[in-house]
Amino acid sequence: MMFEPRRQHPLYVLIHLFQAIRSWVSPSVFLVVYAVTSGRLSGNLLVVVGSSLIFMILIFLGLGFYSWRRYTYMIKGNELVIHSGIWVRKQRIIPQSRIQSIDLTEGIFHRLFGLVRVRIETAGGSEPEVAMDALLRSDAYNLQIALKKNLSEKEDEKSGEGSIKADQRKSERKLQTKELLLAGATSGGIGIVFPLIGGLFSTVYELLQMSEWWSSLDWFHLFQSSVSALSVATVLLVLFSVLFLSWMLAIVGTILTNAHFTVRREGNDLLLQRGWLEKKRVSIPLARIQAIRVVEGVLRQPFGLAALHVESAGFGNENGDSTVLFPLIRMRDIKPFLAEFVPEFSTDVVVTSLPKHVRKRYIVRSLWMPLVGVPVLTMMFYPLGLLSLFFIPPAVAWGWWKYRFAGVGREGNFLYRLRWQGVWRRTTVIVTRPRIQALVLKRNCFQRRARVCTVEVQIASGSGSGYYRVIDVDEKEGERWHDMLRNDKEKMTSSRIL
Repeated sequence: MMFEPRRQHPLYVLIHLFQAIRSWVSPSVFLVVYAVTSGRLSGNLLVVVGSSLIFMILIFLGLGFYSWRRYTYMIKGNELVIHSGIWVRKQRIIPQSRIQSIDLTEGIFHRLFGLVRVRIETAGGSEPEVAMDALLRSDAYNLQIALKKNLSEKEDEKSGEGSIKADQRKSERKLQTKELLLAGATSGGIGIVFPLIGGLFSTVYELLQMSEWWSSLDWFHLFQSSVSALSVATVLLVLFSVLFLSWMLAIVGTILTNAHFTVRREGNDLLLQRGWLEKKRVSIPLARIQAIRVVEGVLRQPFGLAALHVESAGFGNENGDSTVLFPLIRMRDIKPFLAEFVPEFSTDVVVTSLPKHVRKRYIVRSLWMPLVGVPVLTMMFYPLGLLSLFFIPPAVAWGWWKYRFAGVGREGNFLYRLRWQGVWRRTTVIVTRPRIQALVLKRNCFQRRARVCTVEVQIASGSGSGYYRVIDVDEKEGERWHDMLRNDKEKMTSSRIL
C-alpha cells in the first residue's frame, strides 16, 4: 500500500508559506496602522514594507517547494521511514512499536481541498515525532491503518499483565448539544479571556491617546472627559459588560473546539474526534493509557460535573496538556463510562480523607501570606491597611476547603486514586499499579512529628503533567503504598526521604 516513497500534497508549499509569513504580517500591519494614526505615513514607508513582504514571500515559496520535494515517507516492513532536509539530508526510521498515537487534524483550508494534517507521537517526548501538514485524506487514513496494523497484538505480548486482551467491542458516545453549551458555560475559560479583553481595551485606549490624529478629533476629547468622570455605577457596568463578553467568548471557544465531540472504542483503540472549524481525530491504544484524570472546575463542582482527561505515554499536545477523553460528564456517570471505554480504570475506590489532626496544617499553610501581608499593608497604608484583615477569614476557609477534599485511596494492590483541591479545579487521578513509574514518600521535621508524609506518584506521560502528589497523608497508608509497589515485579523507582 505505502511501500514506495510518497510526498505530501503540492499545496504544502502554500501552507508552508502561510506559516512562515504569519510572524511577519502582524508587525507589518501594526507598523502601518501606527504610521496612519500618528500621521507619519509616507510613500517610502509603504514601498519598504511592501518590497520586504514580496521578497520574503518569494524566499519562503522557494524554500517551501524545495522542502516539499525533499520530504518523502514510506512504510518498510514494520517501520516508517522518512527522508527530509533542505541543506542536510536526514533519514528517520520509526519502529511501529514506538508509535503511541496518530493525530489527524483538518483545518478550514485543509477541508476545502480534502487534506489532513498528521501528527505522530512516539514514546519519550511531548513534541510530535512526525508532522506532515498536507496529506490527502485517503492517504492519511491509509497511513493510519498501516501503522496501527498488528500493534494491539504486539502490545499484548509486551504487557505480560494480561490486563488488556484482544477485544473487538465497539462503543461510541457523542457530546449532546445541551452538554456542549453547558460545558462552555462552566469551562472556566472566562478566567483567561477576561484579562485579555481588559488588556486589549487598555492598549487601544493608550494608542488612541498617543495618536495625534485621533486626539485632534472633537469626539475623542468628549470620550476622554467622559471616562475621567465615570461614576462607580458606570465602572461596575463596564466591568460587568467585559465579564459578560468574556463569558460569551469562552462559550464560543468551547463550542468551536468541542463541537461534534465523539469518543469511540474499536477493539483495543480509543478514537477521539472533535472540532467545528478545525476537525481533529486522535487515536490512542488502550495499552498506552497511563492514568485517568477527573477534573472538576470551580464552576462545575456545585453541579457535580467534571471533565475526563487521559494521560498517554509519549502523547501530549504542543501546550503540554493531556488529551480530553470527554469534555463534560456527571460524577455519577464516570464509573459506567470508564467501564465501557477504559475498563482497566473503572473502579469503586473511595478516597479516604486525610487525618483530622492535619486540618490545622492546611489552614496554617493558607494563612502565611495574609499573616505576612497584613502588618506590611497596615504600616504602609494605615488606617486603610487594616482592611487587609478581611483576607484572613477567606484564607482560613480556603485551607479548610483544601483539607476537606484532599485524600488517597486504593483498591487492593492494583488501583490507586489521588485527589487534591487546586485554586480553580479539583483533580482526581486514577492510576493502576503497572503504570506507576516512581513512588516517593517525603517527610520534613514537622510532618514527622505529625506522623504524616507527602506521597508523590510519577507516571510515563508525554504531556509533562504525569507527576502527582498529595500532602500530609497518614504515614501508615503511605508505607502500605510503598511496600506494595516495592514488591511489584515491574521495574519501578521507589524511594523514601525520612
